[in-house]
Amino acid sequence: KQKRLEGRVRWFDKEKGFGKIVPLDAKKVGPLETPEEIFVHRNQIEDGPDGDNYAALSPGALVSYELSKQDDGKPCAANVRVQGFAKIVQSGVKSAVGAANSAREAKLRQLLLQGVKSGVFQEKGHKKVLMEDFFLQGVSREVGTLGTSGKEAALSLFSVMDGHGGVSCSNFVSLNLERNVLDCLREQKKRDANSEQVLRSALLAGFKVTEHSFQQYANKLEGGAGRTWASSGSTCCAACFFGPDEEGRLRLLVANVGDSRAVLGKKDGFAVRLSVDHKPEVAAERRRIEQQGGTVAQFGGAYRVILKSGRGQVAAGLSVARSF
Repeated sequence: KQKRLEGRVRWFDKEKGFGKIVPLDAKKVGPLETPEEIFVHRNQIEDGPDGDNYAALSPGALVSYELSKQDDGKPCAANVRVQGFAKIVQSGVKSAVGAANSAREAKLRQLLLQGVKSGVFQEKGHKKVLMEDFFLQGVSREVGTLGTSGKEAALSLFSVMDGHGGVSCSNFVSLNLERNVLDCLREQKKRDANSEQVLRSALLAGFKVTEHSFQQYANKLEGGAGRTWASSGSTCCAACFFGPDEEGRLRLLVANVGDSRAVLGKKDGFAVRLSVDHKPEVAAERRRIEQQGGTVAQFGGAYRVILKSGRGQVAAGLSVARSF
């Protein structure tokens, strides 16, 4: 590759399309002598006469070039490039892109904090005395930077709880899940991990803390209240919107326990399932149940978890493989 030299534009006539460059390493001459000059033509300017380098040519401009020869054998400059111009352009592009990204990220946060709309519909089953299902329409909030993302993020958490055996568990989960997830997020957000990994860990930990807290509270109760709480349970499906992530995007994470399901409805009329039901007949769930001493069998028209009591009696359990 030919060595590039440096010089300064002595003069350049843009109407005629040619000029002269004085090399930086030109020999020093006396006050009445003319320094060595290299001819430059517009066709030898990098990007051509319509490019940015040509537009930036002016007397005194620092340029780099390759040394070539004209048809008559005299030296001329080729592939002339205005020094520092590429950096200036690149810096300007980066600044413009950075400003656009910042505006987009601010708009995304604003959407999460003020623009998310949600609706709820419930209908109690005919055989139920009380509505055992609860929901959470989370308050959108700023959560600071998540992991290594370096971006100020916001999130909004929504969930549905399908209770069974009473309202105690599903109501408890609806009142405590969001707070527990946010508490766990404060502990996770400083990890050396990306925003998705941080939030995944916080959701998982938030579910576990909620389960543990419910069991602790139920174990403290006595008499009828204790039995009522101990026999109740709940599924849960939570959807967490958050952003911006490392790439400035809005993200959605879904976590579920049991067979409450998240479905994405698309504008073209198609639906996309976002969660996997935890059912006893699913092979992986069945293996896990059997490894822990339970069995799975059809009972009452559905596959159920069959458990043995302390007296050796068999009790038909739930038609879901996991629940609070």
